[in-house]
Amino acid sequence: MLTVSWDSIIVQRSVVSTGPPPIFRRGSSEQYPKDPWPIYWVHYIGGSASVLTEELGLSRGNPRLTIGNSGIIGKQFLALADSFRRGHGFPHPYSASAILQNLFAHLIEAKSYRIPLKANHFSIEELLAYLMDNMDKDLKLDDLSRKAGISRFHLSRQFSEATGISPMAYFHQLKIRKACELLDTTGLCIKEISLSLGFRSPYYFSESFKRVMGISPTAYRKSGKA
Repeated sequence: MLTVSWDSIIVQRSVVSTGPPPIFRRGSSEQYPKDPWPIYWVHYIGGSASVLTEELGLSRGNPRLTIGNSGIIGKQFLALADSFRRGHGFPHPYSASAILQNLFAHLIEAKSYRIPLKANHFSIEELLAYLMDNMDKDLKLDDLSRKAGISRFHLSRQFSEATGISPMAYFHQLKIRKACELLDTTGLCIKEISLSLGFRSPYYFSESFKRVMGISPTAYRKSGKA
């Protein structure tokens, strides 16, 4: 169970839940429940924090948003926890920040699209998880149609109704978002990032990145170091 408050994200890993997890306030001491739960949480702060929490409809008066069990969001939280375990020196704080932004993007999508969604035994959430796990591949609509077990037409219609965009547009945005994370947190060159995300060539990757972000990958990386 994953819960977001206006200043923290909490994951409760429990077979039997006796209720929602407590909200841990930043800067305050907390007392655990009498029956301890396996709980993980992270506090966040920053210039974009208020904007992101507003997008999720959170405030001091409405401090809790329960997402439930989402494979995609759970993976993002585990990646965030892993970045903390690696240490607090450079570049780990930058990696954690990038992952947290990505996590918020998925949280906002989950709230907006009411994930998980199912239609005709076809799970939108399972397909989104499949896309995330295969960002290194050059998947086509036919591949996704076979994975979902429905026609291209019905896949495109149901996916667009659930998310607001087509399956391939969503997959492309996932790749560009991951590219931003790699540019921010690794020293991989443009060619290496391009290959790791399944683009046909560094040139095609750079053109695709620029169409989405408005600047080239090289310019994006330099802007983060300014």
